[in-house]
Amino acid sequence: MIVRVEGEEYGTAAELAAVLGPDVTPATIRRWAERAGLPAYRDGRTVRYPL
Repeated sequence: MIVRVEGEEYGTAAELAAVLGPDVTPATIRRWAERAGLPAYRDGRTVRYPL
């Protein structure tokens, strides 16, 4: 489920990978976010990344 926090949309790595296609895995999303220094939104144990 994509959520909106302070005007930004966030999704889990699995949700974003599903939108981007079969060549992209959740691990790829996590690596991209880490390398780019993107802020992750933590909701309990769930980590969401910006779209």
